[in-house]
Order: sequence, then C-alpha cells, then structure tokens
Amino acid sequence: MRAGNRVRSTVLVFASAALAACSEGAATSVPVSVREIGVLQLEGAAWFAQTQADNQSTGSSPIIWDHPPIAGAFTPPLVIELPDTVQVGQQVDVIVRTVLPDGCWRTDGQDVTQSGLTVEVTPHDAHSGAQICTMMMGIGEHRLRVAFATAGRGTVKVHGRLMRQANQSTTYEAVNAERSVIVR
Repeated sequence: MRAGNRVRSTVLVFASAALAACSEGAATSVPVSVREIGVLQLEGAAWFAQTQADNQSTGSSPIIWDHPPIAGAFTPPLVIELPDTVQVGQQVDVIVRTVLPDGCWRTDGQDVTQSGLTVEVTPHDAHSGAQICTMMMGIGEHRLRVAFATAGRGTVKVHGRLMRQANQSTTYEAVNAERSVIVR
C-alpha cells in the first residue's frame, strides 16, 4: 500500500469511529438513550446567539411565554404551530418544535392531555448516550392531532425546558409557552 492510501485509510477509519460514537450503544459506560423534556429555549450558545422571538406564531395569535426569551437566546421558529381558527370537532394538526442541542439528540414523542378547551403538551427528546457528538444544532418536530368538542377560545400549552450555558456549565429550568386558537 502506498503512503497516500494509508493516510486516506487512517482518516476514513478515524472518521468512521467518530461517527459511530453518535450511534446508539456506541459507548458501553453511558446509557443507550437518555430521554428528557424538550428544550424550548437555549441561552448562552455563543456559537449561535440569535433570538427568534419575532417568528413565534403562524398567524395573529402570539406565543405567550412564562419566561420570555432574552436577547441572544435561541428558540425554534414557530415553536407552536396550528391554525388560528378551527371548527368544533375538527381534527387539527399541531406541531411543537424543540431545540436539539447537538447531533446526538432526536425527538422521542410527547405526552398530551386535554381538558375541555385546554391541551397540554410535554415534548420529549432523547440523547443517544454517545460521548462524542457533532456540534450541529437541530430543530425537532413533535406532531400531534387534537379536536376541541366545544366552541370558545382553545389553548395549547407546551411544557419544556430552558437550557442555559455559561462558564462551561449547563443548567436547566422549566419554561412554558402557549398559543390560543378560536374554536367555532
């Protein structure tokens, strides 16, 4: 084998090993998958400091936060997506978007409860358990269908997490977002 081919083979083997570390079960000392409540806001990501707060609704109904995003925070565009107006009994598609902090995260379902005109959603994302991950942030989409049985103002409330990165440490706190819909 020529020296040039050996270098390419070594690089290929190294790259394959690095990518394999992001797959499930790659590291035996780390859990295969860690399921967490989805991140709705990311603060302190210096490599991606941009507020998306202006793009938080698909129509006239704004997103209401219990902890509004600060300047420089990242939130998924259209964190709660659904029509402004729906018909009683109509199945409605709802999309809840979460921040996937790196390449080892993926969406992992959601818990949904409904009481009258209020729908509560807790999105879950899962980490592969790998020790090495790409620094490629993503947006996860949690899709669900709901129907409102009576007319009035419906509300979709999403319970998520705020991920704060500062001084080489990461902390989390609960954060909630909601969006209303007119039910006719």
